[in-house]
Amino acid sequence: VWGETDGTLYATTIEQDFLAINLFTGRTDVIGQAGTNAFIRGTDIWSIVESSGRTVLAKSRAGNPETPPETVSELPAAVYEFLPIDAPYLLLHEYVHDRILLIDTRRPTELLANLPGKEVRMRRGRDNDLELLVWDAFELWRANARTGASELVRRQSDRIIDALWSPRGEYVILNSFDSSVSRIEALELDNRDERNVTRLAEMRDNFIETMATDSRGTQLYFAITSGAAPGLYLLKLQ
Repeated sequence: VWGETDGTLYATTIEQDFLAINLFTGRTDVIGQAGTNAFIRGTDIWSIVESSGRTVLAKSRAGNPETPPETVSELPAAVYEFLPIDAPYLLLHEYVHDRILLIDTRRPTELLANLPGKEVRMRRGRDNDLELLVWDAFELWRANARTGASELVRRQSDRIIDALWSPRGEYVILNSFDSSVSRIEALELDNRDERNVTRLAEMRDNFIETMATDSRGTQLYFAITSGAAPGLYLLKLQ
């Protein structure tokens, strides 16, 4: 299911009909065909389809409900969901092994990136390139969507809970949890063998679930959702 701000809700049925549901009028129209998991961008409907024992990425066009999806590329057999990302890219989360797949719709047969992870943060870099932070429980990666280049930023034994780009992308703010201690650290993203790591906060017997910075990158907000002192906290970064 994928929604828009214009009051239209999109959904797929078991019969692989792709529906547009107007939430204001209640009208439902079949606008195309798609797999059980679909994502619409403009008039293109991208979907994951099981076909002859294969898992494939397929494309159909809104407004052609009688035309079945066209196979674009084959994917590793798994269960996928689409994640939001700017055109011309597609971003998939593969549930079975927790992998993030990055695809350029102009060259859909090639995987730009296939990284361990289930969470993603994005930013526009200095050259307007789309940059991704991808992480799972113990590894943090970054990738460039245009080139497909990727780099392991950090591997650790503490569980990674959340990660943020700094506004200018010169460092990453990392939230980790180990036993009863939550830590927030800043990791510099330079090319040296040993990156500088600065500990910004440590909260014992508290669990920090999520973080956000203001637009200038001068303040960090983080939420403790369980523990001795639940609440919303502010940390000045500069």
